[in-house]
Amino acid sequence: MNLPDVILAGVSKAGSTTIAEYLSSGKYINFIKKEIHFYDINYNRGIEWYKQHFTGISGEKTPSYFYHYGVPEKIKSTNPNVKLIFVFRDPIKRAYSHYWHMVRTGWEKRSFEEVVRDEIILNRDVNELRYMQLGIFSKSKVSGVPYLAIGFYDEHIKRWEKYFKRDNMFFMSIEALNEEALKKLCEFIEIPYYEIGKKRENRGSGPKYKLISGVLPLFYFNSELHHYIMGINAAPYPPIKNNVKLLLKDYYYKTYVAMKKYDLDVEKWI
Repeated sequence: MNLPDVILAGVSKAGSTTIAEYLSSGKYINFIKKEIHFYDINYNRGIEWYKQHFTGISGEKTPSYFYHYGVPEKIKSTNPNVKLIFVFRDPIKRAYSHYWHMVRTGWEKRSFEEVVRDEIILNRDVNELRYMQLGIFSKSKVSGVPYLAIGFYDEHIKRWEKYFKRDNMFFMSIEALNEEALKKLCEFIEIPYYEIGKKRENRGSGPKYKLISGVLPLFYFNSELHHYIMGINAAPYPPIKNNVKLLLKDYYYKTYVAMKKYDLDVEKWI
């Protein structure tokens, strides 16, 4: 048993599934697509439980690691030389996709406009995410998912930089996914490049029937049934309203500027 050589540590609803599909499709790395959530949820199970998931050159994907406080330190203390991959997406699209995912699971009842209003009025920032690590889902009546605060990417990266050198981290934008980007990714992992093959399109979705989503939390602890119902109740979600999009472009302006130093093509976000 050994620890993973690679961890795809972020970001939720930003394209990490696409990259995980690519890595798991080759023969050079035993990459686990199922999220293990060791460092943010299952840490009390112990490192030996974690090790049993991996053999040979291996990797895992748990994108929520990115914004959970304490995770960078835990990874550093147990696997200091691991290679970390972070996949980013326009923070507006990421937040909107995450919102509709939570609507489909039945946990989010507000409109997206109400979500934006609540987060901006409360001035939620990255420190708010401490509550998620503690398992406290709300300081008030507001949902425990700070959809917008997760998108302050540069602020989260600062926490990772306290524990890992730049050579251990690979940043990529899902909007700029192409052959060159995948070659750089393989070079970072130190495996041969291979063609992506048939691309799996992983589109986010909302609920077909909100009534069904409303009762889904009742089946949360039956994961197979929960995921089955989510699957059959999926439907494309509507486009974001233009006035909300314009508001959020201003809201994320500092993030857009800050992320340029990580060699990401953020012009496609703006």
